[in-house]
Amino acid sequence: MSLPADELERLRDAYAGSLNDLCVIHRQAPGHADDFGAPEMDDTADDKIACGYDETGGYMKYAGALQPVDVDATVRLPYGTELGDDDLLEIVEHAGDAVSKMYRQAAPETTGLAGVVVMLKSVQP
Repeated sequence: MSLPADELERLRDAYAGSLNDLCVIHRQAPGHADDFGAPEMDDTADDKIACGYDETGGYMKYAGALQPVDVDATVRLPYGTELGDDDLLEIVEHAGDAVSKMYRQAAPETTGLAGVVVMLKSVQP
């Protein structure tokens, strides 16, 4: 599907305007070793970004999947946002309230014309 540049820009602006929550991506990279020599991941937090958080969970299918994926939540992110396989995503504000909910990807993200959708699995007890 191809849209004229001005329509695509309006579509992305409308999508970005619907992202009413805030998230922080925690980039994970191999770093130092612990006291026993085992490798540990270094965590670098990005700046807060707008996102659309939905706590609806369950089993969901994504494009190309043969089996449904166990999901705790989904998040919509701005177009061009990249989330690495090991990165974590923290919801820091939802519906105007400060929260701290940490997730990892449950399935590969889906990128559309306007933005990115990621299925999430909680990493908190």
